[in-house]
This record gives sequence, C-alpha cells and structure tokens, in this order.
Amino acid sequence: MDRLRVESMAPVRWARAFFSQAPAVLASAVAFNLFFALVPTLVALLSTASLIGRSENTIEQAASSFEDVLPRSVVDFILGDEGLLPEVAGYLDTSTWWVVALTLLIALFSGARGSLTVVQALVQIEEGEESRPWWRVRLVGMGLTLGFAVTLLVGSIVLVAGGSIVEALAEGVPWLDAAALIGIPAAGLLVFGFLEVLYRFGPPIPLPGSGLAAVLATLGILATSLAMRWVFGVLPRPASLALLGGVAILLLWLYLVSWVMLVSASVAASVARRRTDS
Repeated sequence: MDRLRVESMAPVRWARAFFSQAPAVLASAVAFNLFFALVPTLVALLSTASLIGRSENTIEQAASSFEDVLPRSVVDFILGDEGLLPEVAGYLDTSTWWVVALTLLIALFSGARGSLTVVQALVQIEEGEESRPWWRVRLVGMGLTLGFAVTLLVGSIVLVAGGSIVEALAEGVPWLDAAALIGIPAAGLLVFGFLEVLYRFGPPIPLPGSGLAAVLATLGILATSLAMRWVFGVLPRPASLALLGGVAILLLWLYLVSWVMLVSASVAASVARRRTDS
C-alpha cells in the first residue's frame, strides 16, 4: 500500500515519465549539435552586426558581457585573440554587404541544426509528434538561430551601455558593482525572452506552461554558469585547462544547460497540466 501511495505521488509520476525518455541521451545530442552550430551562430551574430554597422565593437562588447557569467576558458575559446569570433570577424570585415548578407543566410541555414535539436528533444520529452512540413521546421530553426544571434548582439550593447552608466553614477562608491546591478539581471531578462520564444514557438504545439519553463530555465542557466565560473576560477588555471581544456569545458556547460532546459520544460508542462485538470 505504501509503495502504491508513493508511486501515485505527482513528483514520482513525473520522474518516471521524464526519465523514460532517456533525457541524458537527449541532453548529449542537444549539447553536441549546439556546439557544432556555434560557428554558424557566431557568423550570424557578426553578419547582423556588420549589416547595422556595429561589427567593430561587437567582440569587445560580447567579451565584457560574458566574462562575468561564463567560465574564463569558455570566453577565451569563443572571444579570445585566437578564438572563434575574431577569426570570423576578420573574414567579414573584408567582405561587401551582399557577401555578408549571403553569409548570414548560409549561417542561419547551418545554425538551425542546433535549434532544431532542442525542439526535437522538447517534442520527445512531451511524447509529441512533429507534424509540420520540413520547410516550416527549417524556417523555425533559422528564426530561432537569428533570434539567438540578435539576443546576443542586443545583450552585449545593453550590458556595455548600462555598465558605463552605472559606473558613472557609482563613482566613489567602491562596493557598487556594475556587473551585479546591470549585467546579470539584463542577461537574465534576455535569456528569459529567448527561452519563452523557444518554448512557445519551437515545438509544433506550444509547450504548456512556457512562461514558467522560461523562468525556471533562466534561473537554472544563470546558476549553472555562475557555479562553473566559480569552480574553474578557484581551480588553478593551467591545471584546469590541462584537465579539461576550453572545448571540453564548453561542452560540459552546454550539456548542463541542455539538462536545465529539458527539466524546466518538463516540470513546467506537468504543473500546467495539473492546474488545468484541477
């Protein structure tokens, strides 16, 4: 009787349904595809910045925005002097506008792979089916990729501008931290907005409780990022890099973030259904 009572509890039913979908495999697939979609997404980011005339400051703005949240090794791998973003920027800086526009379209088409993997994982977690034609699915993936690139671009601009304002206002107040007051809250709002769009418009049917899922995922991603930044900040830098390396740390971060997004989506959908049933 006690066993039946335990198995009938909502958290137990949720856990059994969630883990029956092999979330570890799904999270691994999401992390793997997000990693290989990273370069096309960065190309889309810089192409968008170039078309609006802000390419010259994008790398510096992005670096100053992310170094307070992500592990330093990840920031160096993406934004360092020999990282991915500067190499892409060097190519785009010597290209004409139509080459940049064509590059943006190719990058969106290629980068859609990462977004679509997240969508497919959400569909499987919810035991749904993909009923949309392939071209519509691809357009959704391209739109999500462009949305993520624009989110990063706007975020870097807002964080740098907001940080400058706070630093000017906080002159002479040593305990006032611009990153804490502007950086983390602004990053959280931008991540929340993107995740809300992902959960609502990514799957063929909007995820139940998409708003709650976006809140949970945002808090989880920020907590995961800050925790990894602290852990790899405490470890001696040469030892930590020798042990894992920038690529492995980035893959680990993507894997944990994938877990956070899937768990948040499943929990929020379960809560929304219980509210509807009651």
